[in-house]
Amino acid sequence: MRWKLVHRYIGPYEILQIHGSAIELDLPNDMTIYDTVNISRLKVDCTDISRIARRPPPSLVRTRPAGTSYVIQSIANHRQSSEGTGWEYEVKWDGWDETHNTWEPEDNMAKAKEMVKQYWKEIGGWPKEKRKTTRRKT
Repeated sequence: MRWKLVHRYIGPYEILQIHGSAIELDLPNDMTIYDTVNISRLKVDCTDISRIARRPPPSLVRTRPAGTSYVIQSIANHRQSSEGTGWEYEVKWDGWDETHNTWEPEDNMAKAKEMVKQYWKEIGGWPKEKRKTTRRKT
């Protein structure tokens, strides 16, 4: 017999609204579950606050009633994407130190187009595309 280990509880998350036995939670956009759950699926957070390291929370921007996204402080670096079709950017998040920087694909930077333009301007412009040339035999 095989057992699969899973996280039974995740969070804590802020409660936005209560509709009888249904609770609407402020879940991150990338979670693949509905924002509204039955109250029987929740548990009280009994975390001892005194044991949690004190640091300011990251800046949040509400993107929809039940979701959040983080604010980009700056772009630290860039690299070619693994597919070779675009760029990935090393993002420094507002309210987090450099150890929490992440590599984000170009598609995720849609709301930070001006910051991306400014980054390329500061480092000397967009790289030139390599042209395919054919060599002539002499």
